[in-house]
Amino acid sequence: MIRATRHHRSVAMLFLDIDRFERVDDSHGHTVGDECLMHAPGLCEGACARLTSRPGAAVMSHRAAD
Repeated sequence: MIRATRHHRSVAMLFLDIDRFERVDDSHGHTVGDECLMHAPGLCEGACARLTSRPGAAVMSHRAAD
């Protein structure tokens, strides 16, 4: 965000609620949980579409886990 401010750029943030993630974190530890979180953005790739010219408006479709 500092870099975006410095270069007069916008920033967007997407919050994901990952079902049952706490179980993974608690059962396998924070290191494994962090690894899972690193893969989450790739799972969303292609599932988000901008359906309007309104800035910030996007829709994510349901995607079954691979």
